[in-house]
Amino acid sequence: MADALKASWRVWLIPLAVGLIGIFATLLLRYYADWTLKNFSHSQATLAHQTAYRSLSAALERQETIARTLSQALAESGTSRQALAAVAHSLLRQYPELVSIDRYQADRNAKGPAAWRQVQRVTRAGALANPDLRPWAVPHWRAVIDDAWYQMQPGVTPLATGDAFEGDNLASSPTVNLFWPVAEDSSPAIWQTAPGLAGLPPRQLLGIVINPAELLTPLSTSVPGRPGPAVTYALYDLNSQSRDPLATTEKQRMADSPVQPDDLSYEDDLSIANRRWRLRTIFDIALPAQARTFLQLLLLGGLGLTLAASLLVYQLVATNRHLNESRLKTLGYLDRKRRALQNAAIEKEVLGRALQEGDQRTRDFISLGESFCAELDDQGCIGFVSPQIAAVADRDPGSLANRPFADLLSSEGKALFESLLREAEGRSETRTLETQVCHADGSSAPVILAFKPVMDPLGRCLGFRVVGRRNP
Repeated sequence: MADALKASWRVWLIPLAVGLIGIFATLLLRYYADWTLKNFSHSQATLAHQTAYRSLSAALERQETIARTLSQALAESGTSRQALAAVAHSLLRQYPELVSIDRYQADRNAKGPAAWRQVQRVTRAGALANPDLRPWAVPHWRAVIDDAWYQMQPGVTPLATGDAFEGDNLASSPTVNLFWPVAEDSSPAIWQTAPGLAGLPPRQLLGIVINPAELLTPLSTSVPGRPGPAVTYALYDLNSQSRDPLATTEKQRMADSPVQPDDLSYEDDLSIANRRWRLRTIFDIALPAQARTFLQLLLLGGLGLTLAASLLVYQLVATNRHLNESRLKTLGYLDRKRRALQNAAIEKEVLGRALQEGDQRTRDFISLGESFCAELDDQGCIGFVSPQIAAVADRDPGSLANRPFADLLSSEGKALFESLLREAEGRSETRTLETQVCHADGSSAPVILAFKPVMDPLGRCLGFRVVGRRNP
């Protein structure tokens, strides 16, 4: 029983090793495929963020370029509404992130930042007839207005909605304002020492209303590699205490939410006028359904091939073991037969040698005695006769071959000998006969004959053996 269990364990040893190696190779291949896909996702995430950062940086630089272009147009045209409207309409049609372009003018009779009032607004729908907005009245615009009044520094306001514009329903989404001071006399010293004094050239303030969400729209539609909800862009205002983003490409997941384990987050800072913004890119590297299905099929296929290979190896090992057992049995059988044949050959050789020795011994005894010996066939003819026949019957042994033995006896002995032979057939008995043997010269001599039939295994008589000697 122990040998059978040991042999069964040996049969399963190699298939078990093949199965373990196959499982390890399958898991390694699956891990490598998953690593390759995620590494590809990492490279795509880096490329997407770099592309978005370059695109957004160019867009912000474009806003400042637009402001410079408009301020130059205002500086050249003074207070002409048509010059600003023509340029503004062209820019509004060309750049979707622009909501409106406003012109503010300092009231000569007022002092300080409160002197600004809106005198012109240009939108895609047209120009408002009588806009009248005091920008300093908007609380979160005051710091920017102060910098524009005292230091002639452009600035960007925090995020606001269209509710800040009383009577204006054109800006319904959150926007920011880029204020850019414009004056015919742009010397900051005059502005700081005598702000609002009568007699100074009219000072103008350019306001560009920007929708930050439109800045991210090109990013969400031109993401290389993996467009769609896998990439989330969010734009933050670092100068604001609010944690809400200026704009994001995914409303369902705000960019300030915790990053998931399968997400990559990239951040870079941008600047526009006096404010610092931050672009945050969240890239979901979780494998899509097709990739997960591929990895599952890879795993199942590898395990299936491993199982098939293990069963095949088991079948081969079992077959080989069976063939080896059959071969060993055959070799053992052949070895036993070879030893039996060798033993039989040795026994035959020994028996043959013993037979030869016995035959030689018999011949020696015959030659040393005075009696003769003869072998007769079933008809009583002489097949062999010893040389002593010459001394008993005065006959040459060579001349007696194939002659009836009864011809050597007298007429009475001949008939009696033939009758005794017929009686002895079928019986293993020794018979004795006293008779006369005739010499070649016609004389006779008394002899005593003893003969016995030679029988085969079936009881048939094959011949007779005869021993004769002189009767004293």
